[in-house]
Amino acid sequence: MPMRDQGRAKLTEEAGEVLQILGKMQQYPNQDAHPDGLGSLRQRLWEELADLAGSVMFVMDAMEMTEDEFQAFLARREEKYNLFHQWAAEER
Repeated sequence: MPMRDQGRAKLTEEAGEVLQILGKMQQYPNQDAHPDGLGSLRQRLWEELADLAGSVMFVMDAMEMTEDEFQAFLARREEKYNLFHQWAAEER
């Protein structure tokens, strides 16, 4: 499998691992440990988010994202970030 395809496969895998940790955190919202004994859910989340971010960056590079596409990516990321903060503020 070409590395370009492997990158997309890895992105899918890493996204799934983030979802798995988030699911465990929802099951055990008042504790940091999961009965699987693999340590802190909070620490595992940061690790998996870092892995996901790395795979996103790899796919962007492997697919030869153009400067225009990158700028659109950054703008959308900023819009989402601001929207999430707006929603959080409305909940208070």
